[in-house]
Amino acid sequence: MATFAIRFKELRTQKGLSQTGIAGELGVSKGTVSVWERGERKPELGTLEKAALYFDVTLAYLLGDSDDASVRYGESEGESKTGWITEVDAEEVRNLAMQLARLSPESRRIVSGAITEAFRYDRERGTLKPEEEVVLSLRYLEWVE
Repeated sequence: MATFAIRFKELRTQKGLSQTGIAGELGVSKGTVSVWERGERKPELGTLEKAALYFDVTLAYLLGDSDDASVRYGESEGESKTGWITEVDAEEVRNLAMQLARLSPESRRIVSGAITEAFRYDRERGTLKPEEEVVLSLRYLEWVE
């Protein structure tokens, strides 16, 4: 299977984009794209997800872990198209938890308000995943001063 560097460059060129063009779409510099395409680094998870959405491929395909690009990002075979949490999202949850833990109490209230509003929005649209289908395990979380 291909590597992320190869896949990313293939997808970029298939869209007819320059490194500068895709950099603008993803909110990074041309130099950053060049580093990715040389295989020296990979993007952060949020940027990977944005690229997968932009190219309309699975994250596994973009990373070179799968040769099947036909399934849209956020879906897997047999999964609904409503965007329920995937294994890849687990890393994002961990990253968000780490960022949240570092925020001031005032900033955590802002984040909590945003989550509450998003929860209400999804509940009203009928796109909220049922609680009994959510399994969340956080390991190695401890408060250290």
